[in-house]
Amino acid sequence: MSAMAAELYSDEQREFATEVRRFLAANQPINRVRQLAGDPIGRDGELWRRAAKEADLLGLMIPEEYGGSGFGFAEASLVLTAAGAALTSWPYLSSAVLSSHCLVAAADTDAKSRWLPALAGGEVVATLAVADDQGDWALANGSVRAEEGPGGAWTLTGHKSFVTDGPAADILLTFGTTGSETALFVVRTDASGVSSTSLPALDSTRKLGRFVFEGAAAERVGDVADLAGLDASLCALAAAALVCEQAGGIATVLDMTSRYAKDRRQFGRSIGSFQAIKHKCVDIYIRSEATAAFAESVALSFDAAVRAGRLGEKALRSQVATAAVYCGEAFVKSAHDMIQVHGGIGFTWEHDAHLFLRRAAADAKLFGGKSRNMAVLTAALRSGALLMRPTGGEDAR
Repeated sequence: MSAMAAELYSDEQREFATEVRRFLAANQPINRVRQLAGDPIGRDGELWRRAAKEADLLGLMIPEEYGGSGFGFAEASLVLTAAGAALTSWPYLSSAVLSSHCLVAAADTDAKSRWLPALAGGEVVATLAVADDQGDWALANGSVRAEEGPGGAWTLTGHKSFVTDGPAADILLTFGTTGSETALFVVRTDASGVSSTSLPALDSTRKLGRFVFEGAAAERVGDVADLAGLDASLCALAAAALVCEQAGGIATVLDMTSRYAKDRRQFGRSIGSFQAIKHKCVDIYIRSEATAAFAESVALSFDAAVRAGRLGEKALRSQVATAAVYCGEAFVKSAHDMIQVHGGIGFTWEHDAHLFLRRAAADAKLFGGKSRNMAVLTAALRSGALLMRPTGGEDAR
């Protein structure tokens, strides 16, 4: 754990995490997740309403002055971990985490007052539209051009692809090039000049969309004075959020695999007594423990960096990137091992094992994936920034 994250989750935070797990289990069990996976939009309106009005989960990262709870990423990370464990199909990562952070970071009080209370209250679902068709997740990738018309009205022309939860979103936060600079814009998904298509996704519990702008009306959100800093903080936050989801996913994989190994009997004994099965269960356990430690560390480090005004520093970015590389691979390996332990039934559509493998494989490519995180680590190594090192298990060697 880095010096920035000398603390651990508090007892109150751990109790909060328990309540969130109960809330998600009660409001979206796995059979409901499967139903939403087959829906082209996948928007669970009732869960979203309860998350806002009853559980107060959507405004955790939004300041109190804008209708939120005024907490930080540490609390949101606990929600992400619980959602990852349950494979919850909802736009929490896109709307309550990434979009909220982007608006909070913007120097535009009017935009904050207009949109943040709506996000916290669940009236509006937002998502961040950054990547182009090649998956370039740099904010200034040039895939959208912005033009200012009479009276200060802005229009956008271009496209954004691989937009998480795009089919369920009411508004998009996207970046457009205005001559020599790049600016942040809010676009309503039902606005004139906006068209969208759903993209085929390996993980059907997290929908992806592609948006085309043809003179689409847009609202400019302040000025992005430090585009590189915002790019770095969004990159770190997206990677950290996935780490937290992956920690929850591996925990469930461990639980499902160990329970099956105890219950399934062959040759008159539990299959968990066979050495080959023991090794796979222990490997998953080691990855689960390491991933949980990574998730806690990056969540607390992110909040510490926010308080210290050091979100753009390479030490934080390299710490998060290291965690992301390890946890992404650990989730995929653990999901594969779970299917192997389950044998034939693990390959069937009716069993839930493939849902976790699909989520793990899709997460490994999301937000630039391993290549983007390795680029961050390469830059950190060249500059001498301090890195976290995973410990324990065959995956850390």
